[in-house]
Amino acid sequence: GNPAVKSAEEARGWDGGIGTINNETFAIAHWHLVTSNLVLLVPHLPDEELAYLADVVMTNLLLRETWEVGQDPENSLSIPTLCESLLKSTLLPEMQPLHQAILLALLERVKGLISIPVLSVPTRLLEQLGDSSDASQGGGNQKGSISELLVSHPTPSQRSSLLVAQDALSVKSPSFCTLSEQQLDLLLRSLDILSALRLDSLSCTDHLHCFLLLVSLVTAVKPSSEKTKAFKCLQALSKCYTLLTILQTGANAD
Repeated sequence: GNPAVKSAEEARGWDGGIGTINNETFAIAHWHLVTSNLVLLVPHLPDEELAYLADVVMTNLLLRETWEVGQDPENSLSIPTLCESLLKSTLLPEMQPLHQAILLALLERVKGLISIPVLSVPTRLLEQLGDSSDASQGGGNQKGSISELLVSHPTPSQRSSLLVAQDALSVKSPSFCTLSEQQLDLLLRSLDILSALRLDSLSCTDHLHCFLLLVSLVTAVKPSSEKTKAFKCLQALSKCYTLLTILQTGANAD
C-alpha cells in the first residue's frame, strides 16, 4: 500500500539480505519486490495504481541524491537507485501503461515550472499536428481536431499541456518566464529523465504531447542576466532542442 513505500529521505540503504530487513529497510525491500515484478503486475493494475507508481518513481528520481555519484555506500539499495534502474531498464518501454504514466507524471512536473496565460488558438496548425498523429496510428475514423484530442484524452495533464501548446504556438507575442536557479536545476534533471525514457518508443499521442510541451519550454523560458542562471538556462534550452530533434528524427539518445 501507499504507506509502505517511503521517500529516499525516510528509508535507509538495504544490502539486499532477508536478514537485514527491519523497520528502516522494509520500504526499500517492499519497493524492490514491486519493481522486480512489474512485468507481471502492470497488465493488471488500474490507472490509479499506475499513477501512484509513476509518482513514486518521479519523486525519487527528482531528488538530488539520485543524480550524485557515491550516495549509496557499498552499492546498497535505496528507493532512488531502484527507480533509476527502472528508468534505465530496457523493459520499461515494453510496459507501455507504466511508461506512459511516468512520462505524464514528468511532464506534469515540468509544466508546473512555467506559467503561460491562455491566448488565441492556432486551430489550423494544431489540427495539422493532430492529423499527423492520427495518420501515423492509422486511425481513419478520427478527424484529429484539437477538440477531439481533448475529448478522447481528457486527463488533466493532457488538457493543460495542449492548452500550453496553444499558447506557445500562438501568433501573438509570447509570454516569457525567468526561472530561479532551483527551478533550473529541477528542469535540467527533468530533461535528463525525459531523455532516458526512450522517446522513440512513445505512442503517437504521447509523442505529440511531449513535443508540444518542449516547444512551450523553448518559447517561454527566458535566460537570466545572472551568469550562473543564464548558463543553466542555456543548458536547459539546448537539452530541449536535442529532445525535439530526437522526437522529429525518431533516433533515441544514447
